[in-house]
Amino acid sequence: MTPNEKLDAMLTDFEKRTATDPNHPGQNLRNLLNHSPDLKARFLDSAGHDHLRRFDVLPANAHAGGTYNPDTKSMELPQSYLDSSRTSKSARAELVFVMGHEIQHSFNSTVTADATTKFVNDVNNKATGPGPHDYTAAIDTLIQTNRRDEASANLGGFNALASQIQKDNPKATLKDFYEASHFRMQDFIDRSGTKPHYTYTLKPDLTLDKDKNGHTVMHLSASKENVEAMGKHYFDKTLIPPNGLGPKGDQNYHNYYGEWALNYVDAVEKSVQATHSSDPKYVAPKVEVDLQKISLDKNQLNTTLHYTDTSAGKSSAKPVEAAPQPARGPFGDPALDKAFHAMQTGNDAQVNLAAQQFQHSTDGQRLTQAGNNLIAEHQRQEQQAQTQAPAQPQIR
Repeated sequence: MTPNEKLDAMLTDFEKRTATDPNHPGQNLRNLLNHSPDLKARFLDSAGHDHLRRFDVLPANAHAGGTYNPDTKSMELPQSYLDSSRTSKSARAELVFVMGHEIQHSFNSTVTADATTKFVNDVNNKATGPGPHDYTAAIDTLIQTNRRDEASANLGGFNALASQIQKDNPKATLKDFYEASHFRMQDFIDRSGTKPHYTYTLKPDLTLDKDKNGHTVMHLSASKENVEAMGKHYFDKTLIPPNGLGPKGDQNYHNYYGEWALNYVDAVEKSVQATHSSDPKYVAPKVEVDLQKISLDKNQLNTTLHYTDTSAGKSSAKPVEAAPQPARGPFGDPALDKAFHAMQTGNDAQVNLAAQQFQHSTDGQRLTQAGNNLIAEHQRQEQQAQTQAPAQPQIR
C-alpha cells in the first residue's frame, strides 16, 4: 500500500468506529488533515515508514492533550475537541497543534526506544554490582533524551498550526499565530505592551527558517539551537495542577519521566534483593540519586523506592506551584472570579490558565458543547432564512 492508501485506510477505520457519534469525529479528523499541508505531509511520511497505524479516542481521564503510543503505533485524540472541531476554530487549532506534536513523537520513537533500552541495561547491570548504587547519571541521560523528544515534538506542533493558518492567510504574522491559540503559542511567542497596542516577538533563542531567497518563513526547524530553546521554554517550565502531567496532573516533564525511571530502579532493586532472601547476612546496597542535579522534586514523585537524595544542601529543584486560592469576585464562582481578577490586573498568563482549567473541566466541556450546539442551530436558521428571503445587496 502507498502512504496515501495507508492513511486513508486508518481514517476510514476511525470513521467507522465512531460512526454513531452525531458530531462525526472521524470526518472532522480527515478535514483537519486536509487543511494543514505540513501536517498531512508528515502523517503520510509517518504512515509510509510504518510509525503510524491507527487513530483512537483519548481516555477521558488522561492528563494530556493527545498521545502517541509507540507500541501500538496509534495516536489518541480528545473526544471533545474532535466533536467540536467542525464549528470551533479554537478546537481546530488545538487539534492541529496536538497532532503536529504527536506525529513528531512517531519519528522520534526509535531514538527514545534505544535510550530506554540503554537505561534498562544500565540499571540491570548496576543493580547486580557492588554498592552504593548511584542512578543519577542513568536517569539524567534518559530524561535528556525525553527532553529533546518533547522539544522537537513541540516544534512540530508549531509548524502544523502555522501551516493551517497560512493556508487561509499566507501573510499571517506572529500576532495571528498567537491569537489562533494563546495557550499553545505562549511557548513560542512573547506578547508585551497593553491592549490594543500589543507587540509580538519570538521567544529568545528560537530562529525562524529562511527560504532559498533568504526571506524569513513561519517555520521552525528542529535545529540543535531551536530544540535546546524549546527545551527551556516547554520541557523545563513549571506546570500548575491540575494542568500538569501524571495521574494527578501535578507533575512537570522532568518529574513525569523521572518517576518512571525511579520506579523501574525500584522494581529491579527489589528483584535482585529477592534473590538474597535466604541469606541472613545479606545487606541491600545503598541506592543514591542526586535529585537536585537532575531537576527532580521529591514532592512530585510517587515511588516506593528507598533511596538517599545526595543533593548538596537543600534541593534547588523547582516544586510545582500550588494553584492560587480563588479571589473573591462578582460572580461567586472560583474559576470565573479568578479570571476576572486576572483581567483586571492585566495578567494574561493567569487569564489563559483560568480559561484552560475551565475548558478542560466537566462544566467547561459541557458549556463548550452547548455553545457549539447553539452555533450550529444559529447557522441552520441563517441558512433557512437565506433560502426564504431575497438576497441583500452587497456593499463593495
